[in-house]
Amino acid sequence: MSGQVLTAALLQGGGSSLHGGRYAIAGMLVVGESANLELADGHCPVRLAIHDAELAGRLLDHVPCHMGGAYLYHDPVRLVAILAAGTDGCVAIAQVESGMLERDGRLFPF
Repeated sequence: MSGQVLTAALLQGGGSSLHGGRYAIAGMLVVGESANLELADGHCPVRLAIHDAELAGRLLDHVPCHMGGAYLYHDPVRLVAILAAGTDGCVAIAQVESGMLERDGRLFPF
């Protein structure tokens, strides 16, 4: 994976200078009715909306989903993604170029 590493600290100033950039991001992927990436920060977790319409399909093609729970996916991931302005004006993930999901010690590229 390549790209600059995005951290929660980089997002604290609003992040408008990050729009259009390609970043490596590690966090907790949460996919249910919507998709988000939660970045852990010592003081305040940051949640990025994911607006990549193809993400759920790519995940389902490569990674078994959780059955019977509130979420299809709730797992640690590393992504290479393109950032953009979200609908609320905050930074969002516009496109996921590649990812690696970890579950039970196994790695799933997607």
